[in-house]
Amino acid sequence: MSLTEWGLRSFDGLSLPAEGLYRREEGSASSQTSLNSLILSVEHFNRRWDRGRTDAVLMFMDHSFEMLLKAGILHRGGHIREPGQKNTIGFDHCVRRALSDGKVKFLTDEQALTLQAINGLRDAAQHHLVDISEGISTSKLNRASPCIATYRGPSLTKSSEI
Repeated sequence: MSLTEWGLRSFDGLSLPAEGLYRREEGSASSQTSLNSLILSVEHFNRRWDRGRTDAVLMFMDHSFEMLLKAGILHRGGHIREPGQKNTIGFDHCVRRALSDGKVKFLTDEQALTLQAINGLRDAAQHHLVDISEGISTSKLNRASPCIATYRGPSLTKSSEI
């Protein structure tokens, strides 16, 4: 899936819905936060020691995908807050909206299942104990690669940004 299909190529010069500047800034901030969390997830995965690796990778990766989903929803003209609510929608609601809302739909069933699996593992790491072997972790990450691939683009591959 390309960045254009996710609606995240660039926020500069795009015509966004009437809510305008606030929506653009919030989507751009969500996109940047998503990238930051993904980089932290990769850094923790590649550390020399195992202490806290699984938990940190799952937590940062889950946060990264949640923020990416919110940026995609905003970019496509969707809303990430319910009317009258101060807080934004959660991970599961983001996945459901990105999977089934005709206005903003950009996820396939397989991508949604992969994201839900990562979120479930993050919940286990956050609220209890989780033990994942490298084989299972790698398998989950490989299935998530279509989602991770959305970060590959000319502006995100410069060595100075990584």
